[in-house]
Amino acid sequence: MLKKRLTLVVLLAALLACPTPQVWADTANPETILSLAPGNRPEGIAVHQTGDVFVGNRQVGGTVTSNEILKITPDGNTAMFAALPDTNASAEGLLGLTVDRVGRVYAALVSLDGNHGIWRVSRDGTRAQLLPGSSDIAFPNALTFDPAGNLYVTDSFDGAIWRARPGKAFIRWVADELLEPLPFDPFGDPLPGANGIAFFPPDILYVANTEQGLIARVRIDPDGSAGTVEALTPAFAVPVVDGIAVDAHGQIYGVLPAFSVLQTSPLVRIDPDTGAVTAIVAEVVGAGAFDTPLNLTFAGGRWGVKAVFVTNGDLPVLPGGPGPGVVKLDVGVPGFPVR
Repeated sequence: MLKKRLTLVVLLAALLACPTPQVWADTANPETILSLAPGNRPEGIAVHQTGDVFVGNRQVGGTVTSNEILKITPDGNTAMFAALPDTNASAEGLLGLTVDRVGRVYAALVSLDGNHGIWRVSRDGTRAQLLPGSSDIAFPNALTFDPAGNLYVTDSFDGAIWRARPGKAFIRWVADELLEPLPFDPFGDPLPGANGIAFFPPDILYVANTEQGLIARVRIDPDGSAGTVEALTPAFAVPVVDGIAVDAHGQIYGVLPAFSVLQTSPLVRIDPDTGAVTAIVAEVVGAGAFDTPLNLTFAGGRWGVKAVFVTNGDLPVLPGGPGPGVVKLDVGVPGFPVR
């Protein structure tokens, strides 16, 4: 996705006939909590209830990409938590992250070799295991848990979501056209379909479709099977949307990597009842702190529960900006779950 993710930016900009979202004026100034050198590509981010922040980072350059998970403690110290297998530079490498209740980190690795799939890293970062069945996921991207411990993973170019019950192998749980990329690729280089994913009780999964520029909702039936898949927004209402998160009231937050080209906000809020999209960050408030934002999660612990962390991917297709790292931003509402 590093090269593919924004190839439709020009097309989407032309399609932005939708009204410009209104700026939400209550947003505080962004604060950079992690700055990385050029050549780093942070994307996945997850927060444990202790307040530890885990960041999935790729170190690019040459023929090999190094994939590492960093840990930022609540006192602001950053250190290497775990290293995952290197990937060929032509593969995407480390993408989404999530963390379970006991502090184990789960990571999506797109390597297209024997290391491809979902990795689980132990609480101390010393052991990593490739989970059964995950190698069959064509393009594992974002991950989320439900309260029962079921793990859901988006498959971006197969238009699907995979699920693993606790202790079981992954299965292809649902596929739908609302999770697929567009059926045509004007530039011959497709963007992802199903991308960011978030759970909200009692039975909802929200999914961002990057290429279709929309948010979809998937119901979880009482027996655990997938129910109806429906669009919450029109196509291109949230153009090139990537990672998403949900607050305690069920409002959806999404990052728009191409915000500077599209002249919109890097962070938006989506009302799941109406589909209305509201810009959260105005240029005068701090859009300059963002650089190809790829993912987000709500904070917790000593960081405060009413803030989000956003990863700056610093993709080379959009030059300029502050560079790779992580930005913290107060949004005035706690996230779900409240950590």
